[in-house]
Formats: sequence, C-alpha cells, structure tokens
Amino acid sequence: MRASYDGKYIYTSIGKIDTEENKIIDPCETPGCKHESFDCNRILFGNSSFKAYDGGFYYNYKNELYYRKDGQSTKLFENTFTSDFEVNEISGEPGLFYIMSVDHEGLMCAGANYLFKVDFDGNLIYEPVIFSEDGYYDTYQMDDHKVIVISCSDVMSIIDLQEQTVDILKEKVGRAAYYEGNIYYNTYYVKDDKFYNKLMRCDENGQNEEELLQDCIRFCFTGEDVFYVKQYGNFTLYKYNISTGKDESVLYLPDLTDEYQKEHSDDDLTGTWILDTKCITYADDMIVVQTFEPEYSGANGYVLLDKNGANPVYCKGIMYGIVPD
Repeated sequence: MRASYDGKYIYTSIGKIDTEENKIIDPCETPGCKHESFDCNRILFGNSSFKAYDGGFYYNYKNELYYRKDGQSTKLFENTFTSDFEVNEISGEPGLFYIMSVDHEGLMCAGANYLFKVDFDGNLIYEPVIFSEDGYYDTYQMDDHKVIVISCSDVMSIIDLQEQTVDILKEKVGRAAYYEGNIYYNTYYVKDDKFYNKLMRCDENGQNEEELLQDCIRFCFTGEDVFYVKQYGNFTLYKYNISTGKDESVLYLPDLTDEYQKEHSDDDLTGTWILDTKCITYADDMIVVQTFEPEYSGANGYVLLDKNGANPVYCKGIMYGIVPD
C-alpha cells in the first residue's frame, strides 16, 4: 500500500501531514463549515479512497468516481456493475468501495468483491472481475492489469483484468507485495498457543516458496528493503534487506515520543504509544508509520522516516480521528 502524497502533504484518515512543518493539520479551511458533506475537505480527506493526482485528487462517493481540483469536483464515472455478495451482504446496490491506485493508464478500482479499471476520462478500460465470495482484506497492484488480492477468508489470488482470470495461489495470507518477479507475503501460524506471522517469498505461480522472517505481521517495500513490525512487542520498527539478509531495528518508538514530550511539555502524551500494525506505508521518498495510543481509542499519530529508515520525525495525532475546530 502506498500513501497518497502530493509533494508537500501526505493525506490520512485523520487529516493531512505537512511534511515541511512535520505536523498534522485540519484539511478543512472553510470558516463556519459544519463538516457534514463531501464539499468539506475534512470529509473528503477522510475517505479511504482519496488519491492525490496532478494538483487535485480522486475520490469516490457511493458508486461514483470524482476528480476535485481548485475547489471544483467533476464526476467521471458511475459504476453500475454489482455482485450477489455486494447486493445481499453489503449495500444492496452497486458500489465503488476503493480506489486502489493511480497509474499511467488510469485508476484501479474495487467494488465489494470485484476489480475494474477506468481511464482518466472515466471510460472503462477493463471489465469487472469477481475474485471472491467474501470481499477483500488487502490488494497490491503488480502491473497495469494484474493485481494481488487477499480475500476476507485469507486467500491470496492474482487477478488478471486483461485476461479476465482469477488464479488462487495461497491460503492463510494476511498481506502481500510484489517486487521483481516475486510475491512477498505473510502467513500465520500458531506456536505456544500464540499466533505469529512469518514473511514468505514465492514466484508468480506460487512456487519456489522461501521463508524470510519468522515474525512479521505488517510490512512495506522500498526497493530491496522491507520495513516491518513484529507480532508482539511492536514498539520497534525493523528493516530487512532481501538481498543481503541483514535484519536491524531502525526505530524504537518510546525514544522518539519521549523526546517529543520533552520539547512539547504542554501536550498530553500520557500512556504508551505503539506502532500500529495496520499502517506502514511508502510515499515516494519516505516511510509513513502510524502510531496508536491504547488508552484512547482511535488516537493516532505518525512517524515519518527517510526511505532508508533514518531521521525519524514524530507528528502528534488527533484524538478519536477528529480535528478540533
């Protein structure tokens, strides 16, 4: 997964990160705004399908795809396709749940359990392909027409939109990525009555399987480096090089937050902040790691690091995902 980045701001579900000021700010700058509709940037930026592009951004609302720039939104596409799972288990009508990525052709999009692709003018490039009967947990685009999908039943498949095919590869998979002809994924196992996730590698056919790390619940790629968090004791961010096998810690979060608290003594940083295993992403030349405060449900902050894992900067989060007026 890649974070949405426009050169200055990284957009998240709780606001946008100013990478020059190293702080999270309210995306809505409209005086008196009640933050109740998609005319409000706070609502737009909280949309999980927000994707920055060419000075504006794409977003979805129900089954519609929009592009917004200079304060104006233009409707590009309306999805009329649906599936039995979407109708019976989710919304009862066609949806557009997720804008997965933007590439040189257009936008890779997903409904409840199917993928399709549209160009920048809203024309359908590839027809929808249903890939499971229970939705999806994670996706990773391999090229302009192939996508790795992890279903809600933890089944990893490759969807080829050009050929309109679904190839099932592995079971018990949590996350996946693709790099230079190989698929990297974590699969879970039980040891001493505890669940663990190990990082594995295989080819595009699911063959030549190899174990790389015995404990890896969440990871992201930046070239040959894998940044990851372990299942237990996730105060630490690690970096693993797939060529050399070097495995090292690059961030111990309490050191960073303690230093932040010393510099901002008026801020409340009670409790223990941990690395949130739901969010380690890559935005151009930086790593974005979400933090979580167990004492306050939904309290989030972010750590920004260079592509090599150096120079961490802590950005204090916002309680309950709400930016105060």
